[in-house]
Amino acid sequence: MADKIPILFDTDIGSDIDDALCLAYLLKQERGDLLGITTVTGEPVKRAMLADAVC
Repeated sequence: MADKIPILFDTDIGSDIDDALCLAYLLKQERGDLLGITTVTGEPVKRAMLADAVC
């Protein structure tokens, strides 16, 4: 298998479904190495909790 691709996912999860689906997709990719998730815009604690729930 080829080397894993390092990923840092910067998201505004919680404002629409697209970021939650993208995170779920990234978690299932064998070649991806999800190093971390950052949240942007308002309500960072709520967004972090949503990202944690998807993980």
